[in-house]
Formats: sequence, structure tokens, C-alpha cells
Amino acid sequence: MALISTKKKGLSDRKDERPEKPNLSREELRDDLRQRVEATDGKHADGIQDEHFVNKKMYLAEIEPSPDNARTRHISRANPLQNKLPEDHPDYAENIATIKDIEAMAENLKVNPLLQPISVYRQGSRHIVSVGHVRYFGMLVAHGDKARIDAKVYGAPPADLAVRRFTENSARSDISLKAKFIDFKAAVEALKLPEISSRKVSDALGAGRSTVRPLFYALTKPVFEALILDGAIKHTRPLLLLNTVLSDDDLSNAALMSRLREFLFTPNAESKLKEFLESPSFRGEPKAPSQNSRGRPLRKVRLEVRDVGLARRLVTGELYAKYEWTDADFESLSAFQDKINQIFEALKKNNESSENER
Repeated sequence: MALISTKKKGLSDRKDERPEKPNLSREELRDDLRQRVEATDGKHADGIQDEHFVNKKMYLAEIEPSPDNARTRHISRANPLQNKLPEDHPDYAENIATIKDIEAMAENLKVNPLLQPISVYRQGSRHIVSVGHVRYFGMLVAHGDKARIDAKVYGAPPADLAVRRFTENSARSDISLKAKFIDFKAAVEALKLPEISSRKVSDALGAGRSTVRPLFYALTKPVFEALILDGAIKHTRPLLLLNTVLSDDDLSNAALMSRLREFLFTPNAESKLKEFLESPSFRGEPKAPSQNSRGRPLRKVRLEVRDVGLARRLVTGELYAKYEWTDADFESLSAFQDKINQIFEALKKNNESSENER
């Protein structure tokens, strides 16, 4: 009688039961991964966005710039080197600076390859730039829509895109305060902190407190935010000074803020701000009424008697009639000097009484 093995089939015994997978090339495996990532829009079943991306060659015509990018928000895709803003627009000078950066990037890309790929994300059928806007516009200027570039393609916007954008640009000196503030505000909103403070925001963004503090003042004080967005304040130092000098009552005083705004639009205003804040003109203190000058004030007149005979001839008319001169000794210089001083004291009192009655 033959013995029947009772050994259970293991995985090694079930090869014939598994469907065979075709041998895929590296290129096919990468395309398969890309399709699976894009099919899920970069999200897990629990809705949490992941960090999967694929490297892909893309035509520039397939990619659009993000309208939320603070630095390039006024750059036209049709003509990146044209500044369409009017000269009185608060972002005019900033836009000119960005265009110069794009032009310099384009000149470099005409003779050198793009070494660092840009990052894009899928939004429906569109692909939007998330990181690398100046490189993107530089490629457009240098090679046009039909050029192909290397791109990191995410299935959906990265969960912390706003935070990344601020962290990347916060320390750069070539980006305006306004652009940094716009990025900072978007980053704080993306954090969704239950309570915000300068320290908590700084820790959450991984940015230095000296960088975050002035931006936080602007975020929590609408008056400061308006001054930045209008182009009245272009650097962080004035924000620190204003936050120190101005109280909440000052910030709610429309007259004070109107004078401050008017001053900030004058040439070199930021360098003179401390002096202006300490001046009476900022607080609107009333000026003393001006009076027409009629010679030297009486209190500064000093009469010295040296010739009694001449002095006697001068004491005539109204001066002689109004005051008692019988006790005056015109023969004694010192006695006559005392009388003259007495008369002048009386004249000063009369003059001061008249000024108070006006």
C-alpha cells in the first residue's frame, strides 16, 4: 500500500497556481508606477497625501505656472519679459526685479542645460508648477513651449507646499518683503495651528524667530499688513520699530495712521521713521500761534542811564504824563536808574496782561 503524503502545500508548491507576471523593463516599471500614483491622485485610502513622485520628461506647453506664487504672480506666460503693471502699481519695481532674474536665467539656459528639475503637481488634466518658477519661465524664454524638461511630477499638490515655499524663500535677500509676507500668511494658514504665537509659528515652520517675528506682527495687525501690501513698508526693520512705538489705540487712530501712511511714501522715509514718530507733527500737536514781530520783546530791552540831562529830555509826552516823576532825582544817576527800572517793570506787567487778554 502506497503511503500518501499529508504535507500541506506551501508557497513553494503553488507556483503553478499564481498568474505569471511579464518581465517588465525598467522604463515600463517606471511608467507603471507613474500610472498607479496618478490614478490615486497621490493619496492613500485614508486621504493623507503622500510624497510619491515620478521623474518625467514633459513639454513646457503641458505645464502652467501657479497663480499663488508670490514672486511670479504678475509674470505673463505669453511674454515673461514684459512688465504689464503700470508704474504707479505697488508691485511695479518688484516685478521688474523678477523679470531681470528670469532674463538672466534664460541667458544661462541658452548655453547650459537645466540641472535641477522643476516640481509640478497634477490638478485634474493640468500640471501646475510648485517649485522652480524662475527656472520654468527661463526655459520658456530660452527655448519656447516645445522644449522638453525634466520634472518631478506629483499626483496632487504636496500637503505642505505653502510651508515649503516660505521655508525656501524666507532667507533670500532678492525677494521682496511683500512676497515673503504673502508666502508667510499662506504657510501659517496651511499649518492650521489651534493657537498661534510668534514662537509656535517659528517652531512649526522651522524658521528663525528673527525672521518670523516681524512677519507675525504684520499677520496679527491689519494696519501693518495693509502698509506692506500697499508698498509703504519694504523692509522688516520699520515693522519692529512701529510695533515697539505704537499702541493699539494708536493703530486704531485714523488720523495718526493717515499721517504715518503719507510720511512712508516720501523719499527715504524708512531711514527717518524713528525721528518722525517722535516729532509733534506725527501726534498732531497744535503749534503756538504766530505773531508779527515788532522789534525786540520788552522783557529783553535794557535801559542804562549814562547822561541825566539827555534822559530828562527823553521823558516827555505820554510816558511823562502817565507815570509819576516827581520823586525822580534827575541829578543822581543811580536814583534815576532805579526810577527807570520801576517804570519798565510796570510796562512789562501791562504788556503781559494785554497778551493774556487776546
